[in-house]
Amino acid sequence: MELLLANEQSQKLLLSAQMRQSLHILGMSMQDLTQFFTQAATDNPLLELLPPENEDTNENSSDCTERIDASELQDDDTETEYWSGSGRQIPMEAFGVKQERFSDLLREQLIGKKQEIGVLRCCSVLIDCLDQRGYLGGDWMEAAKAAGFGLCTARSALAVLQSLEPAGVGARSLMECLLLQLAMQARFDTNAANLVRSGLALLAKNDLKGIMRLLGTDRKEAMRCCEAVRALNPIPARGYDTGETICYVIPDAVIREEPDGLRVSLNHAYIPRLGISDEFSLLAETPVDEIAKSFVSQRTKEARFLIRALEDRNKTVLRVVRSIARMQSCYLQTGGVPAAMTLREIAEETGLHISTVSRAIKDKYLLCRQGTVPIKTLFPSGIRSGTDAVITPAMICRQIDALIRAENAASPFSDEDLKRELVLSGFCVSRRTIAKYRISMGIPASQTRMRA
Repeated sequence: MELLLANEQSQKLLLSAQMRQSLHILGMSMQDLTQFFTQAATDNPLLELLPPENEDTNENSSDCTERIDASELQDDDTETEYWSGSGRQIPMEAFGVKQERFSDLLREQLIGKKQEIGVLRCCSVLIDCLDQRGYLGGDWMEAAKAAGFGLCTARSALAVLQSLEPAGVGARSLMECLLLQLAMQARFDTNAANLVRSGLALLAKNDLKGIMRLLGTDRKEAMRCCEAVRALNPIPARGYDTGETICYVIPDAVIREEPDGLRVSLNHAYIPRLGISDEFSLLAETPVDEIAKSFVSQRTKEARFLIRALEDRNKTVLRVVRSIARMQSCYLQTGGVPAAMTLREIAEETGLHISTVSRAIKDKYLLCRQGTVPIKTLFPSGIRSGTDAVITPAMICRQIDALIRAENAASPFSDEDLKRELVLSGFCVSRRTIAKYRISMGIPASQTRMRA
């Protein structure tokens, strides 16, 4: 093998550390952005977090708002309540609301129970072993043993736990959960209990004939048992707070409808504002030792870079949202489904790179008449129909939902029937595509939807 040396000339785009950080800031959500700059202000004494601006101070700023001509939009008389942006500041913690915990509700029911104190204490330990559904994990016996309780005490505590409300709490399986709920009813339904013990698979398939054979009953009684089991709650903790914080998203931009068009603005009530501390910046002009002067100079450069990066982020996001508002003006004005739109189209209109547009909409939300929506949902991919019209998946899902809602329950549409109906409506899609959208919508197959 012969080794040769050769010179090659090539071009490469190398990103500096500051450029990479700027791109990282552009891709942050509002919550991540606030946390990032809060930590940056803690690490850099020259960087100062200022109170967010009142939105009213930006009403006339050309850098923050833009009106889109109403002549491009359709009229609509529907009244819409928009986010006010009053400028009254709400702490970020308010966007994560904690309610009374599910475990606390259970422990309150132990008060006044006529049981031994050891059983009640063990029951409190078992409450901490419940999962997010309200089921008891497989290691509950080990947890009771580790807490110093014996086998008999643990079993008594389990019986107490399973007697609490909501019915089914403390179950170790789906079957036990449903049986506990049946047992708490005024009249125990034997046939429904047998269906739970042996026929859940048949019930999932809506196999009515198999259920009739299993229970040895007629069609009417089998259907009654099916409805009785379906009325039970497989997740006892549903509707209760399980200790998790409910986080509410904060929109990055706001689109309002005004008489002369749509007004696009950033959500300045929660966008961080940065400044350089006057107290520390004076040190750079004061005769001090070289180490302190170098420290202040370096930190000042870092602070100024972060301020520029935040300004660039805000301008880029606003620029992208303006373009989106122009292309989706009909949807933002009248509702319905978004028109087909791609990142490349926004990139071409704004003069930005596709990757920059992608970062500008990543984890970003938009407040409009439809509510607070992820900006990414305004980029549906299009499917060419036979008439060269662009059909989006949202349009297809909407049509499928309308057909299934209007179908005959005794003879529901199969995927092939849905395809035929959609073709008649001008939606040229395959049966496999329809099945994929139906499953994504959580709609079961026709056999499962069948009702007598």
